[in-house]
Amino acid sequence: MRSLLYIIGIILGLLGLGYALAHGMYVTSLATGIAVGCLLVSAYKRQQLLRFQRDQIIRENAELHKRLAEGERRLRYMRRLAENVETALIVVTPTGHIEWCNPTAQKILGDTPSVLPEAVADAIAHEKEEVNGMALSATEQKIEGHRRIIIALKDIHHLMEQRDIEAWRQLTRVLSHEILNSITPIITIVEALQTSHEGTELSEGLSVIERRCRSLAGFVESYRSLARVDEPKRTTFDAREFLSDLCHLFPQCRYVVEPEGLQLTADRTQMEQLMVNLLRNAIEAEATHITIHARPQRLTIADDGQGMTPDVVEQIFTPFFSTKQQGSGIGLSLCRQIITRHGGNIRVESHPGEGTTFEITL
Repeated sequence: MRSLLYIIGIILGLLGLGYALAHGMYVTSLATGIAVGCLLVSAYKRQQLLRFQRDQIIRENAELHKRLAEGERRLRYMRRLAENVETALIVVTPTGHIEWCNPTAQKILGDTPSVLPEAVADAIAHEKEEVNGMALSATEQKIEGHRRIIIALKDIHHLMEQRDIEAWRQLTRVLSHEILNSITPIITIVEALQTSHEGTELSEGLSVIERRCRSLAGFVESYRSLARVDEPKRTTFDAREFLSDLCHLFPQCRYVVEPEGLQLTADRTQMEQLMVNLLRNAIEAEATHITIHARPQRLTIADDGQGMTPDVVEQIFTPFFSTKQQGSGIGLSLCRQIITRHGGNIRVESHPGEGTTFEITL
C-alpha cells in the first residue's frame, strides 16, 4: 500500500515539475525536483529494507519449520519408545489422577485407568521399591509449570517366571532325551529275549519289564510337551462364541462378556487347551459353579471348589508338582508357558474352602 502511495506521489511530483517548467516557474521547479528526488531515494531505500526484512522472515520461517520437524521426529521417537518398552510408565498429578500411561501400564492397571491404585500410591508414600511383585520408582518433576509424579513399574515377577520356564524346558529336554535313549534299547532287548523264552517263567518277568519300560517311556514323552510349546499363531476371534463352546463341554460353567461383541486376540487353539485344563482342575476340586469373566485381553475364571493352601498356591505352576494321586504335574505348567508365550500373565488367588480364581492377562 505504501509503495503505491510513493508511486502516486512521484507521478504527481513529475506532473507538477513539468507544469512549473512550462510556465517559467524555475524556483518552484527546482524545489519540486528536489522533492521528487527525495521521494525516489526514500522509496528505493524503503524497498530495499522491505526486501531485506522479507528475506530474513523467509530464513527464520525455514529455520522454524526445520526445528518443528526435528521436534516432531523426536516426539514420535519418544512416543514409540514409551509404547514398546516393557516398563510401565505413568504420569500422575499430586492427587493421584492419571494423566498419561503407556500400553504396558494399561495391561497392569486395566484398560482405561484414571486413578492410581491404592497399593501403588501407598508404596510411593512410604518410599517402597517394590509393590505386588513389581519394581517401583517414582520421580517428581515440574511439567509446564505443574507438579507431576512420573512412575515406573517393572514386572520382575513375570521376568523371573520366564527364566524359570526356560530353565525347566532345558532340564525337561535333557532328561527326556537321556531317559528315552536308555529305555528304547532296553525294550528292544526285552522283546528279543521274550521271543527266545516264550512260554517260560522268564518270559512273564520280561513282559512285566517291557510294560514298565513302555509306561515310563510314555510318562517321559508326556513331559516333552513342556519343552515343545510353539509360538502363538495369533488370530482375532469372538469372545462369546469361544466361551460358549467351552461351557457346552462343562455344564458347571457360565460366562460374562464385557463389552458386548468383545474380540480376543490370541492363539485360539492354545487358549482352548489352557481353558480346558483350568476348568477340568476346577471340577476335580469339586466346584459346582464356575464363572468366566471376559474383558478386553483379560479372562478371569472363578470357582467355588475346595481351594488351596498358600504353600500349594506357591508351587502349582512348578513342573512335575501335583496334589492329585494320579496327577502328572504338567497341566498348570503348560498353562503358564502358553500365557508366557503370549507375553501375558497368569495369577491365582485361592483360600481353602472358598474356591480359586485365576486371572489371565494377554
